[in-house]
Amino acid sequence: MSERSARIGLPIPFGWYCVGYGDELAAGQVQPLRYFGEDLVLYRSTDGVAALASAFCPHLGANLGHGGRVDDTGLRCPFHGWCFGPDGAAVEIPYASKIPPRAARAGCLRHYPVVERSEFLFAWYHPDGAAPSFELAPFEELESGRWTPCQRRRWEIRTHVQETGENAVDTAHFAVVHNTGGIETTTEVTFEGPRRTSVIHVGHQRVDVEGAIAEKDTDTVLGAIHSVSVGPGQSWARNFGIDLLMIGLATPIEVDRLDLRFACSVPLDKAEEHAAITDLILANAFEQIEQDIPIWEQKRYEARPILCDGDGAIGRYRKWFQQFYVE
Repeated sequence: MSERSARIGLPIPFGWYCVGYGDELAAGQVQPLRYFGEDLVLYRSTDGVAALASAFCPHLGANLGHGGRVDDTGLRCPFHGWCFGPDGAAVEIPYASKIPPRAARAGCLRHYPVVERSEFLFAWYHPDGAAPSFELAPFEELESGRWTPCQRRRWEIRTHVQETGENAVDTAHFAVVHNTGGIETTTEVTFEGPRRTSVIHVGHQRVDVEGAIAEKDTDTVLGAIHSVSVGPGQSWARNFGIDLLMIGLATPIEVDRLDLRFACSVPLDKAEEHAAITDLILANAFEQIEQDIPIWEQKRYEARPILCDGDGAIGRYRKWFQQFYVE
């Protein structure tokens, strides 16, 4: 275990995680990946269905992400040509007259449940291979066809997925890290099953972009930012003074390293009108992520923190997050 892993002291939680964008995986394509502390292979069959599997062939261990190829709905090993169907069972061994019973069983090559939703490919991870225990939330805006394709950003960060998610309820750090001392905010946080919902009521915030939605006398944006997480890997926020959807998707690479994707969209009929303020909001959001990264990468996880009355929902968040760990 690395020094950084020891400072985190948490396992990888189970849940739905983004493993890529659908338009970056063509039919017949094979991609090697590293997530959940494992080598994986992402591929799309010739009928268009995306799949995620363990990278290593259970025959003699060849890495299917390097030289493996799609064969109709199956994945063929580059070493001896074994072909595995979408349920993980071996469906063909070119030089064998009979497939061994263990190879013929579903799950011989471990496959992960995959859902393709809107622009995203989500995979269900559970350390024991248990079936999904909660559903993904839909991104109704993107599914409507009336919102723009997402602007995308991505970071690789040396931290744990629980730590990045905690920032959504840790409003006390905003003024110190993000210099928001002149903005009045109050936050309401609720937890229900796998869902965390926060409503951040924003007071007066100066906006320096011509054409922004603002009070004429004060040139300020007023509103409430609605922020939601479903499980540890799917989160989004709506309403930043204009109608804006900002999706945040954190996927563990290792215990102490994650892939963070941001995807942002606005209504098609408002895209041109709100282009300047949208760019400003996104630049500010991306800047805040990059201000948080040095903190995340150098801090350690305090299992028994000393909290005060101004720390808000951190304790409740941590209690809620425990449901995503295997006892």
